[in-house]
Amino acid sequence: MEGSSITEFSYDFTPWASMTKLFPRPINIKDLLIDQFRTLKYVEDTGDKKTGDIINLGKYKIGSVTFEGYIF
Repeated sequence: MEGSSITEFSYDFTPWASMTKLFPRPINIKDLLIDQFRTLKYVEDTGDKKTGDIINLGKYKIGSVTFEGYIF
């Protein structure tokens, strides 16, 4: 993440063996679902900031931020 957008994204979907109608596949920044949500926004009311307000990390001068998550 940098500024107010997600600059890189990759996810490898691996369904359980019992999920016979789903197949493993990579998802990246060009995927339609990810591309439409690239702009960073608040998702809850936090007082003066409302849902949908754009988050701009650039004003904090911290450079790019890496987030790594694992979903089970």
